[in-house]
Amino acid sequence: MENWHRKCRQELSYFSKKRGGSEKNINLEKLEVYVKENQDMTLKKAAQEFGVHSVTG
Repeated sequence: MENWHRKCRQELSYFSKKRGGSEKNINLEKLEVYVKENQDMTLKKAAQEFGVHSVTG
């Protein structure tokens, strides 16, 4: 618990730092058209189409 409290005091935040990767902006209009035209798509296929990674559990 002490490490957590020290981190909070030093960084003035309870939230963890953002880690790894970068955010990719997706053209929402293109995504909307793609979804309407490919209603039976898989998340993996859609992710490949837009050049992003899908995370599934």
